[in-house]
Amino acid sequence: MPTYFEFPAAQRIACGTRNSIACLPADVVLEILALLTGPELVNLACTSKTFYYYLNENSLWRGHCARYGLHDLTYFPEMSFRTAYTNLLYPYGSLIGLWANDHPYRGNILQFRLLTGNAKEPGGIVGSIWRLPGSLPISPQCIRVLKIQFAIHAHSSWNGAVEDVIITCEHHTSDIPPQTIHPVSLQVVRGSNRAIFHQAYRRTIPHPDFPGTSAVWYDHCRRLPRLRPTSPDEEVTNQHPLASLYPAVRLPILFTAPSHEQYVPLSGLSVYCRHNACSMLHRPPIQYESILPFSPLYYPVRPPPAHGCDGSASISSGIWFTQTLDPLCLYIGWQQSGGTLGSGCDADIRLRSWVLLGNSSTARGEILWDVKRVSVGESFEFEGHYLRITNVMGKLIKTSVAVSVRLESSDVIVIDFPDMRPMRCLKYDGAFSRSTDDGVGHDTLRQPE
Repeated sequence: MPTYFEFPAAQRIACGTRNSIACLPADVVLEILALLTGPELVNLACTSKTFYYYLNENSLWRGHCARYGLHDLTYFPEMSFRTAYTNLLYPYGSLIGLWANDHPYRGNILQFRLLTGNAKEPGGIVGSIWRLPGSLPISPQCIRVLKIQFAIHAHSSWNGAVEDVIITCEHHTSDIPPQTIHPVSLQVVRGSNRAIFHQAYRRTIPHPDFPGTSAVWYDHCRRLPRLRPTSPDEEVTNQHPLASLYPAVRLPILFTAPSHEQYVPLSGLSVYCRHNACSMLHRPPIQYESILPFSPLYYPVRPPPAHGCDGSASISSGIWFTQTLDPLCLYIGWQQSGGTLGSGCDADIRLRSWVLLGNSSTARGEILWDVKRVSVGESFEFEGHYLRITNVMGKLIKTSVAVSVRLESSDVIVIDFPDMRPMRCLKYDGAFSRSTDDGVGHDTLRQPE
């Protein structure tokens, strides 16, 4: 990198006076520029030709790419670290991690990972959905559904710009052959005050809000991808009059209406593919009829912390699975009674579990159990209430049952009921029972710094 006096005369003029920061030795300037964020570098490059020259220094962008886990561009042919960051990681890097959607009852989880590439496939960001098996042991099945990549890597005959990025659907059926590349759309949708209701015979049951006002699992620190926000496709209409016209033989039914809760609605991520078979992957089948006019939205899930709530050998927050024939995916976390996370396990700190992947009776968004520690010792026992939901002819009967929760090991929680066998919850260890992802099946849930 040349110093100020080695620049061409036209660029030396751009430096201004010799007191300008651009006139310092190149290695000093690079050390200063390395402290800036990507957007700050781009803005600085617009101020002079000299800084624009520095902007092409590959070492500046290598560090920004390394924060997302990209250290090598071997399988990103014809790309520089600057192009990889500005066109791929900067707009889409915040997707890396888990996202949970608000599809009624069952919900859905979409996991994004950085694929550094291999000899068979160039790199990019891949998205995979989770499916829980109906047998034991429980490990989610990971099914790849989309990929964000440079267009020139997907189309050998691409005629556009080399740095163009496209999003392609990775799901193939009998109607969609594997060699067919078709696009998928990612959109940031502004939040609305819509709510979902379960209409049973002579009874209307509100569906749990998702993510809700007190959901610890929602990651407020993670931003949505840098896409232009759009308004919801459908205005929030009151479908209750329509649902009340349905005959009893067609009940129960799901409909939407304005929410009665007062809270600031959160924006979410929408995934759309023109092929219905692909769109249905984000809407797992449920046993109830639905007249909902909108597609589900995904919301970011908080990554698991490195330690428990207070640094002791207590129950750690994160993803857990119930060890049952129809398993649930839970996010277990600590929460103060006022809704704010604390730093210790005091009397007002409670241990709660939110349902991320539900079933036909236990809906996503429900707080399955809510307990607090009543004794201090090696046993770490907790007592509280469990939400027992019974489905009787389409009617959901919710009762609160007193339970105790104990930590059997670092990755096993046991819930003891007074009138039935204990239920075990297993901590997610990052592995999959089956995966369609090549080379990305065992990455951790670590978020970029």
